[in-house]
Amino acid sequence: MGLKVGGTEVVSNSRELKNIASIDSGTVTAFNSALNTDPTKGTLTKTFAQNETADITLSSNVTVGPVVSATKEVPQTGVSTKSNWDVNSTASNYDLHNTAANVTLTPNVAGYNLSVFSYDNKSFNTTRNIQGIDISSDGTRIYYAQNSSYMRQRTLSTAFDISTAGSETYFDATAQDNDPKDITFKPDGTKMYVTGDQYNQVAQYSLSTAWDITTASYDTKFKQVQSEMTDPKSTQFKSDGTKMYVMSGSRIYEYSLSTAWDVTTASYTNNNLVISGQDSSPNGMALQPDGTKMFVVGVTNDKVYQYNFGTAWDLSTLSYNSSTDSFSSTSGQPRGIAFSADGGKLYIGDFTSYYIYQFNTGTAALALGSGSFASTDVGKRIVGNGGDVILTSTAGAFSTTGGSAFNNNSTIAAGSWSMFGLKSAGDADGLTISNLSSGVGDLSNATYEKQSNVGFSYDAHGVSFKSDGTRVYVAMSGINRAYQYDLSTPWDIGTMPNTEGSSINIGADVHDIYMQPDGTAAYLISDQTNTVYRYSLSTAWDLGTASQDSTLSISGSSSGGQGLFFKPDGTRMYIVDDGGNQIDQYNLSTAWSLGSASSVKNVDTNPTSDGSGLTGPLGMTMNNDGTKMFVCGEQDYINEYSLSTAYEVDSATYVRNYDLTSFSGGIIPSGLYMKPDGLKLYVSSQEPNRLYQFSLGQQIQPTGQYHVGVTNNIGRIDSQYFTDINSMTADESAGTGTAHYAVSTDGRTTWSVASGSSGVRQIVRNNSGTWQYNSTTGNPDAWDVSEATYIQDYTPSPNDEPFAIFFKPDGTILYTLERDNGRVVQHSLTTAWDISTTQSYDNIFNVNSQEGTPQGMFFKPDGTKMYITGSGSSRVFEYDLSTAWDTSSASYNNVNKDTGISDPKSLFFKPDGTKFYTVNNNNLVYSYTMSTAWDITSAGSGTTSSNVTTGTSPTENTFRGLFFKSDGTKMYLVGDSADKVFEYDLSTAWDVSTASINSNTLAIPGNPTRSTGLFFDADGERLYTLTDNNDRIRQYSIGTYAFSTSATWVNGTINNEFYTLQEALNLSRANRMDKTQLDAVADDYHFTLGNSLDLMIALRIDAAAATLPTSDGVTLNYNAAVLNEGAVLGTDYDFFHPAANKVQIKSLAAQNLKVRVV
Repeated sequence: MGLKVGGTEVVSNSRELKNIASIDSGTVTAFNSALNTDPTKGTLTKTFAQNETADITLSSNVTVGPVVSATKEVPQTGVSTKSNWDVNSTASNYDLHNTAANVTLTPNVAGYNLSVFSYDNKSFNTTRNIQGIDISSDGTRIYYAQNSSYMRQRTLSTAFDISTAGSETYFDATAQDNDPKDITFKPDGTKMYVTGDQYNQVAQYSLSTAWDITTASYDTKFKQVQSEMTDPKSTQFKSDGTKMYVMSGSRIYEYSLSTAWDVTTASYTNNNLVISGQDSSPNGMALQPDGTKMFVVGVTNDKVYQYNFGTAWDLSTLSYNSSTDSFSSTSGQPRGIAFSADGGKLYIGDFTSYYIYQFNTGTAALALGSGSFASTDVGKRIVGNGGDVILTSTAGAFSTTGGSAFNNNSTIAAGSWSMFGLKSAGDADGLTISNLSSGVGDLSNATYEKQSNVGFSYDAHGVSFKSDGTRVYVAMSGINRAYQYDLSTPWDIGTMPNTEGSSINIGADVHDIYMQPDGTAAYLISDQTNTVYRYSLSTAWDLGTASQDSTLSISGSSSGGQGLFFKPDGTRMYIVDDGGNQIDQYNLSTAWSLGSASSVKNVDTNPTSDGSGLTGPLGMTMNNDGTKMFVCGEQDYINEYSLSTAYEVDSATYVRNYDLTSFSGGIIPSGLYMKPDGLKLYVSSQEPNRLYQFSLGQQIQPTGQYHVGVTNNIGRIDSQYFTDINSMTADESAGTGTAHYAVSTDGRTTWSVASGSSGVRQIVRNNSGTWQYNSTTGNPDAWDVSEATYIQDYTPSPNDEPFAIFFKPDGTILYTLERDNGRVVQHSLTTAWDISTTQSYDNIFNVNSQEGTPQGMFFKPDGTKMYITGSGSSRVFEYDLSTAWDTSSASYNNVNKDTGISDPKSLFFKPDGTKFYTVNNNNLVYSYTMSTAWDITSAGSGTTSSNVTTGTSPTENTFRGLFFKSDGTKMYLVGDSADKVFEYDLSTAWDVSTASINSNTLAIPGNPTRSTGLFFDADGERLYTLTDNNDRIRQYSIGTYAFSTSATWVNGTINNEFYTLQEALNLSRANRMDKTQLDAVADDYHFTLGNSLDLMIALRIDAAAATLPTSDGVTLNYNAAVLNEGAVLGTDYDFFHPAANKVQIKSLAAQNLKVRVV
């Protein structure tokens, strides 16, 4: 039937609209009233017991079945969830601290780097005896002087690629010299210079077409050098043409040109340098365009040598730095050297083979539009223009490992690229610190670090380690035993004790030991019995609890079992078979069960095809994924093999070897162990009987800083319906670093931390557009020496007039500097910062070859550099530590800086490495600013403080120790006449010219004389002083720390949320909340709720490590307002319709229900 409204049909039976225009306004009103009629017949809100019923009386009868709907109230109590704080797989729900400078970024090449020297597999045959070479600045022409009077050139169709060399053209220089030795050019290609042996001269030519020697004409200008030398071999110029350098024999001579590029104006400066210490027959020379490096190629050793200028272009400051490996397999008699314009390619000519060879000497690098990368940037991610790379050096070198390459080398605009210290660790782990493992597990990167102090009485034939590196196991033939030794520093064999620990005696010569990864079993092998022995350990990793449970005879398949290795899952066993010159592989059908082993395959270690030639193999190891194998034998080297199929020895291909002959007397390696992260290789030796430790690459990570990430709009939690926070639990793995947290309840306007029942402390706030941090430390007396309380003293041993003291930032290592012996003594502390737990010295490192009277010492915050100064030279010397904080890995890197003052007595660096300070006898503190952080050669001349007289009685006449508060607002001095610590305020942080003494002093007890050093911990709550008359260290506590909710607000140095958070975290532990503190916050003292919740995660490491901190956010346990949720018929309730005006409700659970009937 149709539809009528007010008696008028508006919809016909066929569903067509009718009579719409004829409907009057009253009808429309009636129609709307009908549509808006509430159909509800009855409601009920009730708290039900389970199976309880209740009736609803309807407002009118319902003859057809009623429609019933219901909701239930769900209590929100004790809800536990990470919610949006759970770091997603790409960390896109967190904003990461972007530390990119507001400048452009351009990918290019960092050249002149011999550490990356490698053959580029490119060359061409000139068919000439080559004497010298050069290449044009645009790389489209290469030049060579031949063993006659001709200069020759070839065009390169691809710039700087000599394999694309075309046909030859030439210039005849017979009229000037018929025995030319070298050719070089003015940088714009308009002048050519030929070094001649016949007349001992440098001849000058003009080119009418730049870089085209066929257009050359003699300028009738030359410089004869026979007054200084005969047989000149090579000539180079300063980049502005005002200096000339000529090589003859093993000496280089320097000339000054009064008119740039005019050799007739050259005069000898009396500067010359002998370089025969590296090669007795140098035959080519090149200069880096900025005058900081000289490169020399030598015939004797077939190497390129690098020399560094202490002062650019000043030959008198030149010193040897490093060299390439020998390239004798490529070039037999090198006679010329040249670099590409960016230093990324090196070209060497060969006299006997006629070839010119091309080598790599550069890496891809990033250039900033202005300024340079800081040391704290190294290891961070740089993202932009499609690239996601890791910065590997302050020079801009980078790696795409784990990321992506830039789309192209176009300059990236300021603000269009980012730099992060954090990255995603995956959905399961959350955030971690950006990092790169460089050169790991690669013998080409092997660097000797140290040897064990222990000299074994018997041949050391095998070596293994506990999984955490705190115990080393050595198999010794001739005594039938394997011993264990505890290491006070994990993975550091320099900390081995002089006496062995527990052992296993197998009753036969033992040649190797392998520890099961969980420490519950030890496997040993004997060449004497050709048997593998398995011992169960009732206490994991303790050989003293060993009992033999099985053996395996290998006589049927191996003719001499020397070495032993297992796949980490126990399903493969490998025997080093010296009788067969092979590695035998056994498959174990039951993991770790010798009884299930069957021999399946082997690989020859002495093939005739690849030249590896290792006879009598003795030991082996593999990297952690089984793609590399390392074997040692009766020769003085270790072989590296690549396995195309992991853990399958028959897929091995020889890659390279590592030569051990350079060690005094050589090393006969007999056993190998690789640290699981591939960063270290350990070698046991039977000649001599010691262990040796080598570095295999490095971990590149941004250390010594807090890396901050905060939730964004995606990660923010809507808390407007929360009624209470019961608890928070951080989901983290701190590894070798730290993780800290803060919470914002007001949309990231204020950040706070909490502690136990002490309440909530605001640490950072946005005050009307200005970001500020809370400077209240929780210890009002911190850094106030007048509040220092003597705790204890300690006399280190050995000691001989200690003059400086330093601690590792975590307080676990103590260093003293001895002036008389010129050495740094390193001690471990079993309890951090407690000098009464100082152990016998770990290492002694001598610095007297550089500084005979050292008086100041400082370490870079990541422990990779050490700096020494003293009165012997008045210079600061720089040392590299290949293992952070381990002075046994230290080496002088030939970098030093003249302080320009006499008798510097102390040394301190600003934490960012841009300034260093020293003090001398004139009661002046000197400050030096470095344009490149931690590069002392970039420091200018020192600026001084006012005369820092003490203004007290007795006055201090000879200050010896210097220290600064961590924020640079206080300076401390100690000396040897008053024997007091004096405190100064700096009105401008780190500016010593603004220093003024205050009334806070500390008189050192015990009637000391000659107080020489002082050191504070990072929070200013511990102080250590040093006196050299009784060689004593004194320890003090300053004030008492208590968590405080009070606030004193200071503007952030950079007006930015992330930088201000970082500054707050650095300032004081009161601003840092770790997992332990967060997890323990009491229910009644949690954060006051607002409409939102944001989380800050800050991760930090102070030294590069294999195990990085990770955090996957924080789990909340909270209460919230009751949630109304749709009730399910048949699950939550049932209903019945017993009468036309009644509905009966039955609740199937104890709950609150809201019911509606229509």
